[in-house]
Amino acid sequence: MVDLAFFSKAESCMETAQKKDNNSKQCTTIQEKDCCDNKTILKEGDDTFKKANTISEIETLVFLNNFVYSYINLFEGLEKNTVSFKAYRPPLLSTDLVILNESFLI
Repeated sequence: MVDLAFFSKAESCMETAQKKDNNSKQCTTIQEKDCCDNKTILKEGDDTFKKANTISEIETLVFLNNFVYSYINLFEGLEKNTVSFKAYRPPLLSTDLVILNESFLI
């Protein structure tokens, strides 16, 4: 391999082989195969791709639905003042937690 280039033109290996031939004045009866090959590998990009959405449409619709529902109900008051814990009794305490934790209000 003589030269490798990605963004510019690579030096041809035939040019290097010709330089070697000019320097050697001996004539050989057996012709050796050149070890030099010019290879071009071309990778073309695909311009027909579609940009992938990171958020699906269903998730967007669910979010918008919940946002609108919350925003509308933000300004509506309750129909009547209800106390949700009125029917519940407080738990029975076997020990006084304030004294147990020694956390007194000063």
